[in-house]
Amino acid sequence: MPLAWAFAGTAGLLLLLLVLSWARFDQGMHPVFLFLALLSLFQGGRLLAFCLPGLSFNPMSIDLATQPFDILQQQQRLALFALALSAVCIYLPSRLFNLRLQFRAPETGLVPYLLVIFLACFPFHVFKNYEYLMFVRSHGGYLAIFQSQEHLDQAGLAVRVLSQLCSASFFAYFAMERPRLRLWIVTAAYCSVSVVELLIGLRGKVLLTLLGLLFLAKMKRGTRFRPLGLISVALVVSVLAQAAAIFRESKRADTTILDAPQALLRSQGVSIGVLESAIAYRDQFSKHNLSYLAHNLTLAFNEQDPKNEPLGRVFDDDLSYFLNPSGFRLGFGTGGSYLAEAWLFAGFAGIVLESLAIASLLGWCARNFGGMALPFVWTLTVALLYLPRQDLGVALGGAAKGCIGIAFAMALSHFLRTGWQTIQRAYTPPGG
Repeated sequence: MPLAWAFAGTAGLLLLLLVLSWARFDQGMHPVFLFLALLSLFQGGRLLAFCLPGLSFNPMSIDLATQPFDILQQQQRLALFALALSAVCIYLPSRLFNLRLQFRAPETGLVPYLLVIFLACFPFHVFKNYEYLMFVRSHGGYLAIFQSQEHLDQAGLAVRVLSQLCSASFFAYFAMERPRLRLWIVTAAYCSVSVVELLIGLRGKVLLTLLGLLFLAKMKRGTRFRPLGLISVALVVSVLAQAAAIFRESKRADTTILDAPQALLRSQGVSIGVLESAIAYRDQFSKHNLSYLAHNLTLAFNEQDPKNEPLGRVFDDDLSYFLNPSGFRLGFGTGGSYLAEAWLFAGFAGIVLESLAIASLLGWCARNFGGMALPFVWTLTVALLYLPRQDLGVALGGAAKGCIGIAFAMALSHFLRTGWQTIQRAYTPPGG
């Protein structure tokens, strides 16, 4: 079979599974639909762009290296089959076992106190991101935050902790608050800071935040995604992402708005190169599997110093250094992929087992949206959605860090509520 047909066939399968998950899961109101959408973007984006009229390029070229190159066609076919196999393993369990989303309205007793914590910490959240942006602007661009940890010292530990508490209290507040004007005002204030984060270069974080907020808002209101709305959002995001890339990388804006969707697909779809590299150079990296797993689980709590040379600790860094040593020293990186991680461990067997594990986690999340657990389940869901660009251990570690922050915010809000109720009882006249 010609390789071009394999490209088109894999892209078609991804789109078919996306349409089926939309139709079978209440117009996309299910974590599996969101996962397949991001899988299609990050791993299949270049395949989708290849199918657009007027474009002629090899979507499997590894552009992450100093000089782009192609791996063997047999290895490209293995990568395509691994991607298709994983997508099927993600979709089928939830479809066969009818694991539909079950939402229960959360309790709202802590909502006012979470709002107080958010408002108290919000200035520190703004200040931290302002400091990061100033650091980026004064150190030659957004890659500066990947070259050193000076921006962390510049903001200060106290500011970073309070900023984290601001985000945790906001996510808990957003999950528990009823849909009304106050919620949208607070959300607009928090999301306004995301513009700064987008300029800094944190595209993935901004995308996941907005997608998670949209999904949870529709869930709470009992509405569904609309095709026209999703297409409009996708077009707006593609234009904003292209504009942000031009701003960060000091490129000339030589593309039109009509070029933005295909430019987004080509730029975001490079993650399939991580899977290809894992297949082509498995012997180079698989010997560090256990070390990768151990470091991935703790990476969210103990970030690696960018100045250190990668030595079997983090697969993303090892691959970046292997493909482009000079680029790695400047701050460029490939990102990760659960597909590459699974391949390094056990080939196709690893792809199947890890994909089924992810499907199980997504199905568990779908059945447990509600009550006091809602902020935690939502945090885990959002972390899992980014797996096409990171390893499972990193996602679980990030989810654990987020849940710890939310638990602290909720515990603090419970303390405030108890204290306020105690004051009220102390000043309430007997029989009053």
